Amino acid sequence: MLRRLARSDAPELPAFSRALADWGDLAPLVKALPPARRHAFYRAAQEGRGAGHVTIDAIILAVLPRSCVAEEARRMAAVAREHGAHWSSLLLAESFLPVEEARERLVEATRRPAAEDRAEAWPLLIRNAARSGDHAAVTSVLEEMGRLRNEQDPVRSAALDALSRVRPALFTEDAEPHLDRITADAVEARDSSAATRHNLSDLALSVLREHAAGGRRELVNWALRTLVR
Repeated sequence: MLRRLARSDAPELPAFSRALADWGDLAPLVKALPPARRHAFYRAAQEGRGAGHVTIDAIILAVLPRSCVAEEARRMAAVAREHGAHWSSLLLAESFLPVEEARERLVEATRRPAAEDRAEAWPLLIRNAARSGDHAAVTSVLEEMGRLRNEQDPVRSAALDALSRVRPALFTEDAEPHLDRITADAVEARDSSAATRHNLSDLALSVLREHAAGGRRELVNWALRTLVR
């Protein structure tokens, strides 16, 4: 129904989209549009609302085309910064920026003193690399994840949950040593939880399904070892 409405070009559609923006429910309608129309439609829905109504909407950012998502993320972050938004809100917007623009701040956030802050920051760092579609960026984050060895399990589990959702095609054989170390550290930690081990199993199954027929022997062997730990 939303798709039919979004593609109908009904004269009431602009007013309806602005009302949805006021209610915070615009994302499903934007997603129902063809990707090429989403950004212009979203901008039209924001017209006349004023900077005070701009919120950091990760769902909107996730459905916008890659060609314009950085522009919107910068705009949302700038407005939020002007209004004194919490650091985590700013970081959420910045996590949609290109890796080279956001990585330093994201990595810095994974070193914050409070464990709950680090548990929030690690998934943002991982998703930022995954959204780039760059194998090297993903491998670089895996290398960074070596620091999880000394983390508390809630932080480790949050990071591994995000990692288990990364497209498995983004893992190359260069990633295998890092995956192996991350797995060993997580399983051998004294506070290792069922949630952490479940996330590792999900990751291993994802990698196995992707690479079993593709000849990436190192990744397949890692996945099999992980599943029997």
